[in-house]
Formats: sequence, C-alpha cells, structure tokens
Amino acid sequence: MPKYINSTVVIFTLVLFQSCANKAEEIVKTESTVLNEIVVSKEQFEYNKMTLSKLEKQPFSTVVQTTGQIDVPPQNKVLVNAKMGGFIKSTPLLLGDYVEKGATLVVIENPEFIALQQQYLEQKQQINYLEAEYNRQKTLNNEQIASEKNFLKAESDYKSTLATVKGLEKTLQLIGISTASLNKDNISSTSIIKAPISGNISALKVTTGSYVSATDPILEITNSDHMHLELEIFEKDALKIKKGQHITFTIPESSEADYSAEVHLVSPTIDANKRTVRVHAHINDSLQQYFAVGMYVSAQIDVSERELTALPATSIEEMGDNSYALQLIKSDNENYYFSKEPIKVIEKSNKFIAIDLPINENKYLTNGVYSLIREEE
Repeated sequence: MPKYINSTVVIFTLVLFQSCANKAEEIVKTESTVLNEIVVSKEQFEYNKMTLSKLEKQPFSTVVQTTGQIDVPPQNKVLVNAKMGGFIKSTPLLLGDYVEKGATLVVIENPEFIALQQQYLEQKQQINYLEAEYNRQKTLNNEQIASEKNFLKAESDYKSTLATVKGLEKTLQLIGISTASLNKDNISSTSIIKAPISGNISALKVTTGSYVSATDPILEITNSDHMHLELEIFEKDALKIKKGQHITFTIPESSEADYSAEVHLVSPTIDANKRTVRVHAHINDSLQQYFAVGMYVSAQIDVSERELTALPATSIEEMGDNSYALQLIKSDNENYYFSKEPIKVIEKSNKFIAIDLPINENKYLTNGVYSLIREEE
C-alpha cells in the first residue's frame, strides 16, 4: 500500500510538473510573439499621417555624379575696356544695374581725343583739293600734256591722305566719337563707351576720376538669357555621357530642390591636368529665374535605366549595415500590427529604394518608420 501511494504521488507530481513546464513554454512563446510586433493605434496612425504602401516596379537610373556651375555662352558675357586711355569722367551705373545694348556705360576724358579730331578735320579738308588735282593730272597724263611724274605725285598725295582720313575716322569711331556730324565747333575731349550687349553689370572695376589704360577692364556685362550648366566629368566616365541624357542637379548652397537639365554637348578633348571632360547641358528657360551665373551645382547624369521592385524611401530605415521595413501583419478596429523585417537594398533614388523582393500583396508602413524602429530598439 505505501508503495502504491508513493507511486501515485510521484506520477501526480510528474504530471503537474510537466503541465507547468508546458504552460511556461506557452507563455514565453506568446510574450516573444508580442515583443516582435510593433503596435500602432489607429488614432496614432491618422494623427501622424501614416500611410501604407505596396511593392511596385519603379525605374532606376545608373548615374554619374559630377559637379560644375551655372554659366552663360561666351557671347553673353562681355568685358568692356577703353580703346584709348583716359580718365573716367562719369558713369551712371551701379553693380547689378541692367543696361540695354547701346546705352552709355562711361564717359572717358583725354586731351588726345582733341588732337585726333583736329587731325581728322584737317586731313578731310584736303581731300577735295587733292582729289581734284589727281583727276586733273590724270586727264593731262592721258592726253600726254603733263609729265607722268606729276600725275604719280598727285595720285600718291590723294590716296595717302584718303587712307589717313579713313584711318582717323575708324579710330574715332572705335573710341566712341562719331564723325558723322563732327566739325570745328563740336570738338570734344570726351568719348562715350556704349554697351555692346544687353545685360546686367556683373563687375564694376573703376570709379569716377580714376585713370584707365587701353588694356584695363572697366566693367563686365552678363546677359543671363540661355543659362546652362558647365560640368566636369572624370575621364573614367567620359564615354558613358551622350547628348540627350537627363540630368538632375541641385544648388547645395541655396536650395535642396531638384532641377532638370539635358546633356547638349560633350567635349571631345580631355583636360591634361585634371583628367576631366567638359559637359555642356541645357536648362529649361522657365527655371532660369531660380539661378545666378556662377552658382555651384551638384549633378547626377542618368546614363542607363532599368525597372526594379521598390518601396518609397520613407518605408526603409537603415541601422548600421542593415536596413529594415515595417510589414503589416494584421489590423483590427483599434490597432495596426507590424513586424520589423530585414531588407536587402539594391539601389536608391531620391524617392524610392529598390529591394531584393518579388512583387507581392504585403503592405508596408511608409511614414513614421524611423521613430517606431528606434523606439523598438
């Protein structure tokens, strides 16, 4: 009898112990499942404007990274100088002013201008007499009345003076003095330098009263029409760049906005020192209001394109060497339940991240992933 009782007690004890062990294991499993879930209330979901996304095919471009600047064609930038030296008598301009082609830029004063005008008028007055004498001697020579020597001298005097007058006329026009109405009553010691193109004063290098020589720059005019990108591509990427390729660029110092351009011209030569190739790209005219000549740009040139499975970039959170997304497990009347899933990233664009998964019906949290994953950690 005692053995039976003891045996019964032992069996009961073993059964009880095994039952408790199974219950403990069940509790651990349940807790583990809950710990792997991230629960978001529907109120929290709506308040934080969270959304759900599915995997979808998106185009991804292989890009070449480069830098450069906003520029204008060479004919749209002019450095103005005086064709003859002199003192700056006046200038009505300030840096940044807009001027039309032909507008007065500066007035230069120099006594030598007076001497040139006097010489021009004197030589011009001789032309009528010398021309008449030349024609007379030519007639006499043809009729063999006068010697050929007289004819040749008259011809030389006339043509030499004519050349002098033409030269003086060009010189005066070059320094901004019109000869059309020049006479002894309007000789001036000043000349006017006019704008060769329309544009803004982008550099002003003189002040009233300063002296400038013929080689000194006075100011610079920049016409901002037809802005373009001037980029530098490293030699290793040069053969990938073709006319017509799309460019996405930013102005890092000014804005985070993305702008578009298109490759228009690739230089056929390589800079021997930098080992780079120059790329000229066109910008849409409607965007030019946002730029200034000389701005630094950071650009990406799309050299090829393929479609990959992707999620919005805000659906993926990087932690160290790993990336994660929050996949929707289920939802009820009160909550959404997510699991943190490791993700293998293939490529990235500004808005999407390509991942190594086939298209399926799973849904992923799009906004708020960062804070939920970090809190879960």
